[in-house]
Amino acid sequence: MDLNGKHVLMMAPKFFGYENSIKEGMEKMGASVHLYDERNSPTSVQKILYRKARFLMDRKILRYYQSVCQKERAFRPDYVLFVNPETVNEASMGVLRESFPQARFLLYMWDSCENKKIKHMFHFFDKCYSFDRFDCDKYQLQFLPLFYVEEFQKKEAVKDFRFAFSFIGTAHSDRVRIVSQICDYCKERKLPYFVYIYVPGKTLYILRSIFNSDFRRFDKKYIHTEPLSKKKVAKILDASSYILDISHPKQTGLTMRTIEMIGLKRKIITTNQDISYYDFYNPVNQIIIDRKDIRIPDLSLSQEYVDIPEEIYRKYSLASWIREIFS
Repeated sequence: MDLNGKHVLMMAPKFFGYENSIKEGMEKMGASVHLYDERNSPTSVQKILYRKARFLMDRKILRYYQSVCQKERAFRPDYVLFVNPETVNEASMGVLRESFPQARFLLYMWDSCENKKIKHMFHFFDKCYSFDRFDCDKYQLQFLPLFYVEEFQKKEAVKDFRFAFSFIGTAHSDRVRIVSQICDYCKERKLPYFVYIYVPGKTLYILRSIFNSDFRRFDKKYIHTEPLSKKKVAKILDASSYILDISHPKQTGLTMRTIEMIGLKRKIITTNQDISYYDFYNPVNQIIIDRKDIRIPDLSLSQEYVDIPEEIYRKYSLASWIREIFS
């Protein structure tokens, strides 16, 4: 795979800067990359409409993609890469295909197909990847787990941990309930912990406060409407003995946080039962819990992370991910 001199048109939602990390990774390999927000920078209300009343947004979506095609006609992309699309519709894909007939169209999903309702779009792409191995089996997609970026590469050993546990993540599904139980566990044992639950916007914050009783009862000092930078996240997680990972109940693919902990060489406690099937799995490093019956075993906070082979460590880097996408 050689991206040197290639033109890549990339469509991805804004997601804590990871879209920029992918762009920069491709540029380091010599590609010229034009990046667009796949959702056209929606407001909180528009995000809700995309998910609950999509038909109301179809014309707006089409006009957006028509404008992208007009702007990028002279760029003549060799590849059109979609990462975790949510809003693009069939009419828009038709316009893209017609505008860039020479391009190879690639798709990568880091959400389950059930969550994003994307399966009717697969035929527009030359190659489709997913982080969820069950979706891959069901829809004949290429399996490719997520990656860790440079900020999460291990640089030096940390011996004195500031936190016994930490959780940093977006509020969804039953996350707040599970985090609350872990907080209680830490309080009972007088263990220091760090919690940062992100809600994307004040509108969603208000809606969750109204309709989610767990969210309403949870200590508001842990809930924020501004995300932390990747550097800040990496610093906090690197100072933690264990990181809590709570996957979405409708997906089996490993979260970004799980893969980042490979990069940082940190132990995690996870609700994802599927993690035991991966080549890096070690029950010392990855402790599995049942989200429906939270029972934390007595953990040795002084027990060190068990190193994995270097070739497996490198396999989950962003560079390896990019090479596989364009292979």
